[in-house]
Amino acid sequence: MTDYRALLPLFTCLGLLGACAAAPEQVAEPGLKRVWMVSEWPGFTRETLTAAQARLDLSALPHGGAYMGCNRLMFQVADVHPLRASGSLNIGPVAATRMHCPGRMDLEQAFSQHFRRFQHYRLSGHRLTLEDAEGNTIRLIAEDWD
Repeated sequence: MTDYRALLPLFTCLGLLGACAAAPEQVAEPGLKRVWMVSEWPGFTRETLTAAQARLDLSALPHGGAYMGCNRLMFQVADVHPLRASGSLNIGPVAATRMHCPGRMDLEQAFSQHFRRFQHYRLSGHRLTLEDAEGNTIRLIAEDWD
């Protein structure tokens, strides 16, 4: 007959080692902190936005950036709570690199002139909506949503 008492220390050690295993890391939803593709902008077609590869980069908040087909655009965002589903944004002045791209400047100029007006946001899954005081909206889709 086998003496199971001799195996007791082995099973005790294995049980303790198993209890020390790390729990799987929980990955938090990125909220606002991601790169967003612009899908709707007042006065521009979806085709224009797609051709320009219009992007809004909020992955390094409070530093923000954008690309509207020509120059790199930079701005600061204050008083934002990036994990909330909705809230307000306080967007600072927009700075840009100085390249001239004939035929592709309209969207960039609209962004530079009007982006600061969009001070409210709503997150819904992989969609972001920015809204100004007059009810104008910018709709965006997370670049990494699929």
